[in-house]
Amino acid sequence: MATLSNRFPSKTRAALAVLLLIVHLGVILTGLVGTWQPTFANLTVPAMPQAFGDFRVVTAAPLSADQGLDPLVANPNDPGNRRLNYPRVWISIGRLFPGEDGNIAAGLMLACLFSGIVAWLVATQKSTSASVGLLAAALSPATWLALERGNTDLLIFGLVALGILIPWRYRTLLLGLATILKIYPFVTTVVRAIRERTLISFGILVAVTVYLIAIYRDVMLISETTEVAGFLSFGIKSVTLLFAGSTYPFTAGVNYGLFAVGTVAALVLGLKFPQRDKLSAYDEEAVLLVGTMLLFCFVTASNWDYRLIFTLLLIPYFLRPATGGERVIGWTAVAMIVLAGNYTTLMNLEDPGVLLNTAAKYLLYCILVFSVTRVIVQTEDVQFMIENWRATAK
Repeated sequence: MATLSNRFPSKTRAALAVLLLIVHLGVILTGLVGTWQPTFANLTVPAMPQAFGDFRVVTAAPLSADQGLDPLVANPNDPGNRRLNYPRVWISIGRLFPGEDGNIAAGLMLACLFSGIVAWLVATQKSTSASVGLLAAALSPATWLALERGNTDLLIFGLVALGILIPWRYRTLLLGLATILKIYPFVTTVVRAIRERTLISFGILVAVTVYLIAIYRDVMLISETTEVAGFLSFGIKSVTLLFAGSTYPFTAGVNYGLFAVGTVAALVLGLKFPQRDKLSAYDEEAVLLVGTMLLFCFVTASNWDYRLIFTLLLIPYFLRPATGGERVIGWTAVAMIVLAGNYTTLMNLEDPGVLLNTAAKYLLYCILVFSVTRVIVQTEDVQFMIENWRATAK
């Protein structure tokens, strides 16, 4: 029978996990009891006036629907008059959390789910340094942004994390559910189906594909509604928009060129320096599913920085027990995750801090390409293909 000492072999790591929970929930409760915006402003987070502001789009949607409106087109009950930019299933979810109390309850539930899973990861790492790295990233501004907004990505994080962590035969259902709720996790169902090649994984992939085709019109509305931002966001589109009004010479062509060069360089390096150590099942799954999903987001969309919370699932891989260059790459990745949420220079394009923020996201993108490439090359299927090719070449 598993005991607490088996699951949490290090008291130090368990203490770091408890510390994380205390800080996360302590700050949120302080904001709720006191003044929300100043509480998070002290953490350099550009907070909204009301608690869990992003979830208010969801709780407003059923009110707008009851008035005969389409919340994806008009959602006047939201305090910011923002249209619902999620699939329509969120209208039904919003009915479960009516009024101000419902919004607060939903925000707290999302925070507890996210913080609980991250605390579990912190407590169960193989090394204290990995736990420290996780803690640092979990206390970075981008993470605080997700918690302050009560954004639904906190729920998607939980579903994707559990879809990797739990030893359940039908865990791909969780990835399918995440896709139904937010669309972009579709990438994880594709990767899982390719890796497992089981009836369950292919069945879920087909089901979510049919679902996305059926709601194609809504997907287009969501794409049009979702605000593209320069500040507080990552992705090629975000960088282009960010520097459009600055004196820096980063035109759209230059930005796309830099990302193209970074992609090719990272791919070449990933092929030239393949993974030498044997990865755990979790590390391999996390890099292939979450890493690929984040790369998809980087390339195809402008994403608010709170989506960087998914990088927390990659830190056990980055900071796995290893030596030399592997540790340098891992800690560099963690540093970029923390620096990517540098909001102290917000709305001042000429401040060098903006360049630091953007450079951190760019380098993080390159590290993701490099890491995913290395892990793909060391998978059993690819190694089998390489060996067959070498045998045929002889």
